[in-house]
Amino acid sequence: MLRSSAPRLFARAAAASGSASASAPCASTVAGPSRAASASSSGARSASRSSQRVAFSPSVARASPTAAAAAVDARAFATHSAVPSSGAGAAGAGYHAAIRRLGKPAAVETRSLNPLPTAAALQQWAASTPLPALPDDVLSQAVTHDSYDLGLTNATGGHNRRLQFLGRRALFLYYALLSPSSGPSDVQAALHTSHLGETAGRALALHEAMRWTPARDGDEKTSGLWTIRGSVVEALVGAVYHQHGALAARAFCHAHVFPHLKLKEAVSTKVQELGDEARAQLAALSRSAAAASPRAAAAAQAQAQAASAPPPPPVVESPAAAKMHGELP
Repeated sequence: MLRSSAPRLFARAAAASGSASASAPCASTVAGPSRAASASSSGARSASRSSQRVAFSPSVARASPTAAAAAVDARAFATHSAVPSSGAGAAGAGYHAAIRRLGKPAAVETRSLNPLPTAAALQQWAASTPLPALPDDVLSQAVTHDSYDLGLTNATGGHNRRLQFLGRRALFLYYALLSPSSGPSDVQAALHTSHLGETAGRALALHEAMRWTPARDGDEKTSGLWTIRGSVVEALVGAVYHQHGALAARAFCHAHVFPHLKLKEAVSTKVQELGDEARAQLAALSRSAAAASPRAAAAAQAQAQAASAPPPPPVVESPAAAKMHGELP
């Protein structure tokens, strides 16, 4: 019974709205211009009152960027809904003036972790890890998540989204070569970004150098640490692939990523067999990169000069100084 009566109800509502819209021009014509002007001014006043109800304050912006944006949208919607769309004259001017008064939201404070370190500090961290040598700008970009500083990457040297995309595809390829019989769901489960951050990211101590903003307060999982740390693992694989090629990226995965994952027994056995060879390849790559680096060559030359220099002569104190120190009677 309800379904059969629904079309008739909609038809009556459409007819009523049509008759109302048809009678509206007659009423406005009879009322004259004075009533239209008063309606426009009352619409502008209601728009002002509606915009004042949704106040925008810097404290709201600092507490939640999403709430701040919602407040601005609500003010614009209240102003737009209160002023007629055909509002020429005073109503239209009031609408555009209200939009101009909205302006841009205040600068939003972030709670980013691990601010931008110096290049020397970043390279010192990289030297303590089994990571192949990377240039300062590539390394800085690889450890910077796009949540850092609200995506304002001009001052931070860029984020790692592209390197992460490249590294994730390389990880999928190398895992498929290890286990050709694995289906897409098996590969997705083994190389889940959160799983990478929980295992390989923790082993590489990426939380000491990566720059990111937590999604919310809480433990490691709810704050997004595992997922973001996993994205940095993928970005580092992409950085090694970009800088040193596919063989170096494959050796890095076999030596320092796959051994920490929870893999099938057959795949885990194959990873253990390839681990020693992969570590030897990375060691040879590090030696060749150090020999080709001007900074490393200068450091090695300084160390050689310090080792070959004669020892400094012993310091001989004067009799007065020795007497002062109690060495002479």
